[in-house]
Amino acid sequence: MKKTTITTIIITILLLFPVLCLASTSESLKAVIAKKNTASNFCDTKTGYLLCEDMQGSTACVTDGETVCRNTWTARGACAAAPDWTYATPLSGTNSFYVDENANASNCSFQVAVASTSSVYAYYTFKYGTLSGIDNAGEQLSTFCLDDTYCCAVIGWDGDSIQFGVKVGTTYNWGSTTTPTAGTQYHAWLEHVRNDSCSLYISANTTKPGSVEAQDATGTNFAVDLVYFDAYDFAYDIDALAIDNILIDDAVLGNQ
Repeated sequence: MKKTTITTIIITILLLFPVLCLASTSESLKAVIAKKNTASNFCDTKTGYLLCEDMQGSTACVTDGETVCRNTWTARGACAAAPDWTYATPLSGTNSFYVDENANASNCSFQVAVASTSSVYAYYTFKYGTLSGIDNAGEQLSTFCLDDTYCCAVIGWDGDSIQFGVKVGTTYNWGSTTTPTAGTQYHAWLEHVRNDSCSLYISANTTKPGSVEAQDATGTNFAVDLVYFDAYDFAYDIDALAIDNILIDDAVLGNQ
């Protein structure tokens, strides 16, 4: 082969090398972008559970509400005005449920049926608005319940301060590990074991604590066939509730 031909080939390769590198880099960037754009919402990977709700679906949240849910919820009471299922400051993803006491908190709660089971386990994330209204005995407000008061996560006045707790029937048991703070996003695991216990775990992140926040060591002799989250009678006590990423199953739930 002539020397000039070899020289030409070398020059051509040198000229094309940056172009080939740029093309390779471009494809790598495309792959990264594509991977980012296919990031899952909370419920996208939660298969085989009794229920999952992250307000990232296409089902009507209630009969006449926004179509962003994965399940249709039933109002347990008459909200003074429609709550917001597409909260502008979501706890996760692009939507969260939000209710404001000034507009619609009195008797405002929503339930959905689940397959009847003796033991049921729930995870959800939530945030309260102002808590300063909770300042005397008798102010206990439910947030999330496994069936009709069989096992409820509550916030209220324990006699000395605001605490998280559980309610079974009319009995309250208060925690002392976590002091509820307005505007802080919490993660909760609520567990009902038939004839055994109602337990609440609270964390500031998705790692489940090793010890309970509050517990009723008796439980009830009932199977659970519905769950509901509650903004009942918030007026003058809590000014808002946001809730998201609700996961329900008949097996113990861990870190999320």
